[in-house]
Amino acid sequence: WLTPDELTIYFSAVRPDSLPAGLQDIYTASRTSIFDTFGLPTKFLPGSTPTGGEGKLAMTGDGLQIFVASDQTGSGTKGATDIWFSQKGAAGFAALGQMHMGAINDAGDQQDPFVSPDGLALYFAPSNNGAPQQIYVAQRPTEAGNFSAPVELTELADSGGTGTADPTVSADQRIILF
Repeated sequence: WLTPDELTIYFSAVRPDSLPAGLQDIYTASRTSIFDTFGLPTKFLPGSTPTGGEGKLAMTGDGLQIFVASDQTGSGTKGATDIWFSQKGAAGFAALGQMHMGAINDAGDQQDPFVSPDGLALYFAPSNNGAPQQIYVAQRPTEAGNFSAPVELTELADSGGTGTADPTVSADQRIILF
């Protein structure tokens, strides 16, 4: 995930300080201008857990809400990989939780979150019961609201049976890359 000003990047990786060992955590690196290289990455603690592996991170345009794919245990997990949420307050980001995700997470895998800059649309690619991933979108009326039941973007479905995944959507939600 690259911030809108292109000065900070967030990514998942396995590094020596990953917990549990051998599983991905979220890392971040910054630079002072878009012409500079990124500095040394550090673990992004609000998006990393000691009990699971974290995949893709997405963030609202204002940087106040994050969404992370994680297979962590405890804290309300629905099983497999879920999309976890945190909001930034005066004291920093809260612990990752399931707030706003009740209609999204289930016993299957919910992966590859991408949130619109305004935080009102969440794109992701679940994989349930061994079926190939397909891209879905869930919407909510306000940033403080719960997401509605997700809807498959059938126009993007892969008729060949190999699936579609890892959506990235333009700010106006008129272009999607996957």
